[in-house]
Amino acid sequence: MSETYFTRDDVQESAGVRPWDESREFSAEIDPGGMAETAALYVRAAADAGSAAGLADRATALAAEAGTLDGAALVDADGRVDATALALDGAGEGVETVVRLLVRAMNTAVDAEHDVAALIEGPGGLDEAYAAQLASAATAARICTPGGDDGPRTPGQIRRQALDTVAATARTTHEAIADTIAAYRARLSDYGWELLREGHDLTGPLALWTTPEMAEYAAGKLAEELRRDDPDPDALARWTETLEGITDSVYGNSLDPGEPARRLTGTELAYLRRYWDALDPGTLAALGSLDGWAEAKVHVANSLAMLLDPGVGGGTAVPAAVRPFVLDHRDSDLFTQHVASDQFRHALERFNAVADVIGSATVPTGNRFAETLAHAALDIHERSTQQYAVNYPGHALADTGSSDLLTAAALNDRTAAALLTDDDFRVRLLSQSWEDSTGAGALIRSGTTLPPGMDRTSPAADPYADAARDVLSFAATHQDTVLGHGPSALAALGDADHAPLQAALADTALAHMPDVAGYGDHPLPEKERYGVFSLMAQADPAVNEGFKAGVNSLQYAMAYGYYADVPGAMGGTNTFETIGNLTRLVNWGEHEAIDNATGDTRARLTSDLTKSSIGGALWAASVPPGPQQLPLGLIAAGYSAAVPVLPGYTAQAPAAHTDYDLSEGFVNEQVTAHTIASAAAQAHAEGTLRATYPHGGAPAEVAPLDTDLYATAGAVPDRRLNDTGDRLGVADDWRTAGVSPDRYVPAHTPDDPRAHP
Repeated sequence: MSETYFTRDDVQESAGVRPWDESREFSAEIDPGGMAETAALYVRAAADAGSAAGLADRATALAAEAGTLDGAALVDADGRVDATALALDGAGEGVETVVRLLVRAMNTAVDAEHDVAALIEGPGGLDEAYAAQLASAATAARICTPGGDDGPRTPGQIRRQALDTVAATARTTHEAIADTIAAYRARLSDYGWELLREGHDLTGPLALWTTPEMAEYAAGKLAEELRRDDPDPDALARWTETLEGITDSVYGNSLDPGEPARRLTGTELAYLRRYWDALDPGTLAALGSLDGWAEAKVHVANSLAMLLDPGVGGGTAVPAAVRPFVLDHRDSDLFTQHVASDQFRHALERFNAVADVIGSATVPTGNRFAETLAHAALDIHERSTQQYAVNYPGHALADTGSSDLLTAAALNDRTAAALLTDDDFRVRLLSQSWEDSTGAGALIRSGTTLPPGMDRTSPAADPYADAARDVLSFAATHQDTVLGHGPSALAALGDADHAPLQAALADTALAHMPDVAGYGDHPLPEKERYGVFSLMAQADPAVNEGFKAGVNSLQYAMAYGYYADVPGAMGGTNTFETIGNLTRLVNWGEHEAIDNATGDTRARLTSDLTKSSIGGALWAASVPPGPQQLPLGLIAAGYSAAVPVLPGYTAQAPAAHTDYDLSEGFVNEQVTAHTIASAAAQAHAEGTLRATYPHGGAPAEVAPLDTDLYATAGAVPDRRLNDTGDRLGVADDWRTAGVSPDRYVPAHTPDDPRAHP
């Protein structure tokens, strides 16, 4: 081999760039040879797909079938797809538009691949410059005279000069390739944006949008946009569009996900990994610093959730951009020695921002990462709470990020249940004072709510029931902490907001009411049972009102089940004893709370409880009767961050809560009576009333339950709650609706036989 010879690799090493490799890699990414078959797949799929949304799925199914489709007739001599050759007559709604956009994207890719290849192989390209310099160097080495005045004469000098010349050309070619590819990626992103707006899934057989190179490009453009003074939300959504497409393909709709329809493909997983490899903590913090909800936050958060969920094909390796906030946080400035320092404050600001992104997820992550998020949330919140003791007044920064991490963890209900049955975790969660308890409430609601369709008696339901008992037992015996009264400097300063946490506890109590009220198979201990109702009486007024509305709905369900003779319903005695005991428990809890309060607090609590009883009554009267309404609903006044267990409840407007000179116990009793009568009337109207009751005649009417009912209320009638004469089973002398004039509430005595429903 000539002493002046050098390889293409020599040129690339000397130039510090890799134009030949870049050209080959780009060609492999585009795969122009496969465009014809891909085009044929979509044309054939267009004939079967009913809509643009189903096109990618149908094309993917065709691609998985044995054999290949001949698309030669669809491409021209240059390999471009001929749009005029597409037979799209009769295609479903929006399908033709999508296919033509896909064809334009394919042709853009083919053109870009040709342009890049031409920079290497075409006239005046890098290959030509390389060959010319090799030939020139070889000739110079043969004819040169050592020591002359006409330039370098040794073979090494000649080789170096030729190599430098080609390296300079290689650098120029590299820049031209980079510009060409960047223009292609920008145009392809435009097509992707249009396709998503048309309802098309970007993760079909045409994998142009899901290559690792496109992932790195999109992540870079996201970071670039976030460095602007005023980032454009549409631009941010555009640079996360493929993340959205991947989520949609797995979960159906990233903004309203269902169960995963399939696992991530290898291509999709590679895209997610490269995207997250290209992100850094600063980019995540900048995204999370944007005010309010942003589509891009959801897409980024969902991509992380899937990346770390082995259940859908992800893994367990936490990306470097996230590790400082959920794994390595104890080594960060969040755990600096001085929680009053600017160093700590800056670290907490960054944590809040990054956690805001993570908490925007709508799909669950894997068990391991969900646990990581939940434990990090407690670690950091315990730390951040210390600043209220040393850095107040006026300078403490709220830790919202811990709530966001718990919100993300809560999307994995199995992990949530497991965490809540862990003694250490549960105590740490419920013993803290929260500036924002939304995440804590979401975790409780998730871990105690049976998934749809799960049989309450099946072994699979046990973790959720166990979690509910453990949480409610702690809450009933640590009421001040759960109510947000401390002990902590944060609570003492009035900065605790535990209404969302209380709402989750209300939902849990309602969802597991048989055990809470003592008529289930695994009842709470008697003292804890009464403690739950006392806690609900002291909860945020909207939560209390919603809880009582939920109790009303359960009572309606029981009464309707009896009157309509629904299979599996309790008999008359058990039905009305249980209904009566529920009202008794509500009233006992309220009077326990009132008697333990003093001064202004007592007066306010009495007023709030009466108003909430009226609000619950007005709500009960406003809901159309019928079995389709069961259970009729709760979820406390919109506090839920998750899907409601018992949807439909809306707190009554303040205007409906005008002051009445009544006892809330009397109102609760009247609401129960109305609920029972309404259930009977509904069964009568449907013709399903039990045979032991009279049928026929005019429709049964129930007197309106409105403010007129209360205006004339003065004393509790001697008769029991149900006008039809059925037994309610409320003991005559045991806290019966809490209406004694002096509001006497006996001390808690477990041995008292009246204490047992």
